Amino acid sequence: MASSTRVPSVPFVVVFGGEDYHLDREIERARSWPKRDVVLLDGEDIKELELISLLEDTPMDGPRTFILDNAQKMKTTKHFKAFIDARASSSGVILFAVVRNEKLPEIWSYVSQLPGKCTPARAHQKFKPWEIDKVIDWINEQASRYNKTMSKDAAKALIAAVSIDLYRLSNEVRKLALLVGSEPVIANDQLALIVSRSRTATQFDVAEATISKNTKWAMNAFSILYRNDGEESFVPMVGALMKQVERTFVARNMLDRGVPEDELAASVGLRPGTIPLRKLLEQARKHTPKYLSRHMSRLSKLDVHVKGSARSKRTLMELAILAIAR
Repeated sequence: MASSTRVPSVPFVVVFGGEDYHLDREIERARSWPKRDVVLLDGEDIKELELISLLEDTPMDGPRTFILDNAQKMKTTKHFKAFIDARASSSGVILFAVVRNEKLPEIWSYVSQLPGKCTPARAHQKFKPWEIDKVIDWINEQASRYNKTMSKDAAKALIAAVSIDLYRLSNEVRKLALLVGSEPVIANDQLALIVSRSRTATQFDVAEATISKNTKWAMNAFSILYRNDGEESFVPMVGALMKQVERTFVARNMLDRGVPEDELAASVGLRPGTIPLRKLLEQARKHTPKYLSRHMSRLSKLDVHVKGSARSKRTLMELAILAIAR
């Protein structure tokens, strides 16, 4: 890994992979390069000609670093390749491209292989579930920052408690290092004092609590699911919410029309007289068709946002849940 203070002498730097923890650390290091202005860009938002224009400007107020996050999302053509080929030196400007993909797209692979123009691309892939020994080595690297080591049993127990989530593992190691004080080894029996096993939740728990207007339960379930699965949980969560709202809308309309219970049950795929049906009818009575229709419209827009590159996706999810559950 390159030093956090050493500024590359080439105009391009490329890092890539599926492990956000390490990619985010790479960005932090690039931002800390001394005596450089830093400009943050997003590959989803910027066009190649805009980027070329920015890179061609000679900074009058000192060296500059352009950090292009989500570089894999920027559409490139022969113009960008021609610009790269013509770029002789950095002229005080460095493009730091962060590709959040397990594999480099063709253009960034090309950039990373240009001698004298780019440092070798640095890969940061997620640990595989069976690479426990590698995760244990990584945990001990974190512990060494605090002059600690962690027993193998303790490291395995920590992984079992919080999963292979490098953000959480890093935080728990830091807390454990503070807990043991002057002791050089973090042992298994010390984990229970500070680390709690991850609780679980599903997208259906979130949807059920939301439509039941149980705000606390809904937000707790959302928090657990997000902590365990991150933003990957958002698309199936929105899908579960849409399905629940749709079924509730159907049930509410049939209730208002006085449709017999057996016909209503058949329409929503439940058996008459069962607890799930009674629960659905109870939920339906808490909402009006007007508001359920509005919620479905909102969720349809949210579905587009979470599948795209919208910022603050977590906030958008929380606002939608609160709007339905209030």
